[in-house]
Formats: sequence, structure tokens, C-alpha cells
Amino acid sequence: LAIQANPQSIKSASPDIADTVTSFLFALVSWHIPPDNISPSVLNGNYAFVAFPVGNDDLQYKFGVFLHQLKSIVGVEEWNIVEKKFPVNVRRLLREQYNL
Repeated sequence: LAIQANPQSIKSASPDIADTVTSFLFALVSWHIPPDNISPSVLNGNYAFVAFPVGNDDLQYKFGVFLHQLKSIVGVEEWNIVEKKFPVNVRRLLREQYNL
């Protein structure tokens, strides 16, 4: 990932770091949305996220490493601000799948 080559670039990508982080996270979350449930209810309704697609273990691992690095780069305080804005199911997904 390009961000790993220059991790501090995340802080200069946008005046609002929270927006940048949220964009990355929702791109990642899209890998967990079941193809038969592409609706806003997946974010706040009954928990319906699925495991990372089979056969992509290496990519999931790299995303996990990246997420932990991202949290470190932006700092715990900023991360907590961003995390509080996430829908409940996204917070659960990050906790259960990525230990965040």
C-alpha cells in the first residue's frame, strides 16, 4: 500500500484527518458486505457482515496490519473520535475481524 511507503502523508492528505481515515475504512468494510445485502441497513441493522473473501488471506492480513499502523499514525485520540462516528456494525466488524 502506498500509505505504508509514506505513512505521514495521511496527515497531509486532507485538512480533516477523520474524513481521510473514514474513507479508507469504508473501502475496507466494502469487502465484508454480502453481495445480496447491499443496503444501508447493513451498517446499523442486524449484523450481516461476512468474513473476508476466501482465498484472500494475505490481503486481509495486510489490511489488518495497515489498519493498526493507521491507528498509530493518526493517534489514539483522533482514532477514537473517528471510531465514535462509525455505525455500530462497522465498529463490531473492526473489533472482531481486525482486533481494533
